[in-house]
Amino acid sequence: MALLFSLAYTASSINRRLIGLVNILAIMLKLAAFYSGVTGIVSAIISLSVVVVLLCARFYLKEKMSRQEIFGLNLALIGIIVIKMMV
Repeated sequence: MALLFSLAYTASSINRRLIGLVNILAIMLKLAAFYSGVTGIVSAIISLSVVVVLLCARFYLKEKMSRQEIFGLNLALIGIIVIKMMV
């Protein structure tokens, strides 16, 4: 999320409009997911947006991930799997 905000400030006005449209689309898809899915699972998956930022930082910006970040990433994914198995 922070990466998107930093990109928005450095992007041209066309890119800013594109980011705005993608944000609107994301909100619409979240609402559709809440309407048709199990709220607990949808909320947990949506909260994994941090994972996207970490992966972008790792592969696009070539940043090293700390052990704490890797542990947190794995713990979040395991949590999603456990929640899905319980439902």
